[in-house]
Amino acid sequence: YEGRALYKCDNGESLQGDNTVAAVSIGFADGTTMQLPASPADSHTRYVQQQYAMVFDGEEALFFRPKAQPLTCRR
Repeated sequence: YEGRALYKCDNGESLQGDNTVAAVSIGFADGTTMQLPASPADSHTRYVQQQYAMVFDGEEALFFRPKAQPLTCRR
C-alpha cells in the first residue's frame, strides 16, 4: 500500500505506518518515529533498517525488532 495506515498489534501496541513505497516511516505511541528503507530498493513489502524490519502482507504486517518476538499487526 502507499499512504498512511494505523496498525493494531497483538500485544496491544499501535503503530502508524506512512509508506512512500521507497521507505516506510513508523510512528510509535510514545511519539518517536523510525524510517525503514525498502529492501531490496524495489520491494513494496519489505522494509529494513539495522535490526528492525516491517514486512507487509495485505492487511497484516510483521514488525521485527531486536531481542523481541515479531509483532503481528493489522490495519
